[in-house]
Amino acid sequence: MKASKKEALAALRRGDKAAFASITAELAGVKASLARADELRRELRDQVRAEQQAPAASARKRVAGKAVTKPQPPAPRTADETAFLQALRSFAASEPPGALLSVRDFRGQLPGWSKARFDKVALALSEANVVVLLHHDHPASVPAADLVRYVFDPAGFGGRGIYYNGIAMRRGAS
Repeated sequence: MKASKKEALAALRRGDKAAFASITAELAGVKASLARADELRRELRDQVRAEQQAPAASARKRVAGKAVTKPQPPAPRTADETAFLQALRSFAASEPPGALLSVRDFRGQLPGWSKARFDKVALALSEANVVVLLHHDHPASVPAADLVRYVFDPAGFGGRGIYYNGIAMRRGAS
């Protein structure tokens, strides 16, 4: 049981060894907490430095906690990936180069595509560093009718899932 500061100070003046031991234990706990916080700060600093020196990884990979150590050669494109990229280039032509596009709006450029097909291709192209997907910060605030129009990655955030609401061609991607 914690004593108030005045009670603790009075107990110390009386020479109450139990109160002194209690305060010493509390101080030891505070010191250990500060040491853990300092250790975490050093680990975070080292991780940030390592990421700054590593090759750029896709946003999806950074969110998922994966690191890219070297660029991978481009994989052959499937017919779906080719159609997706052609539609994305066409859709992006009216926007400034590198602009982030709404997934909801872009989905309409591929009529007849199921959500599963669209999401699978978008995630595959993101994994291949061809497109950039931007995750929604607070998907719980989005009405369900709109949320289903976003790209969903069930494996993201440690299996909790990620909703992506933005898409753009990666610079230099073909």
